[in-house]
Amino acid sequence: MADAELDDKGRVVIPVPIRRELGLGPGQKLDVSVVEGRIVLSRKRTQAEVLARLKGIMGKGPRAERLDPLRVKDMWTEKLPEPPRRRRARR
Repeated sequence: MADAELDDKGRVVIPVPIRRELGLGPGQKLDVSVVEGRIVLSRKRTQAEVLARLKGIMGKGPRAERLDPLRVKDMWTEKLPEPPRRRRARR
């Protein structure tokens, strides 16, 4: 876990090792949410990434799995599993 600080304009700098691990660069769009009192930042997928993933799911040819458009929508909006909760050491 890395430390970050909130500045007077509400900005937070994400440490370099984390940006590298997630492939984040300047101008990268992020989703921001609150989960159980924690701020969660998630890398926003581009339209090209979404389409590439759907192509992989849809497959090719007559033996390809047929997907209902509503199932694809459900897959897109599924709630991701929450990360394990860490216990804080008492001081």
